[in-house]
Amino acid sequence: MIDMRAVFNHKDYEKAVNQFKTSDCDWGVFQELHKNISNNKCPICEVELIETVNHIYSATIDHFRPKASGMYPHLKCEPKNYILMCNLCNTRYKESKFPLIDESKRTTNAKTIKETIDEQPLLFNP
Repeated sequence: MIDMRAVFNHKDYEKAVNQFKTSDCDWGVFQELHKNISNNKCPICEVELIETVNHIYSATIDHFRPKASGMYPHLKCEPKNYILMCNLCNTRYKESKFPLIDESKRTTNAKTIKETIDEQPLLFNP
């Protein structure tokens, strides 16, 4: 398994966050940084990511906690809520799901990742 926590300590992370904040939440600014940390592999299934757009193994950056209404809309622009994965893992397996061990602990009004500390996701964030 690829440990993606290294992205937060990478020398270019703060630069990407600053670019993100001025780009109206364009999460694509994190893609190259995440790909660098993961050695160009999907951290979920570890398939080699390819450059072809919309291919099942192309890289996607998406929300770990979904931004959908009723889920985590306030974390839409939270940099630590983004995750790299291949298109297949994103569209077929993760989708907009975010199951918890105890659904009563879901904090849908969280404005920061720290506010979700009591949740116990059934999905892992590499």
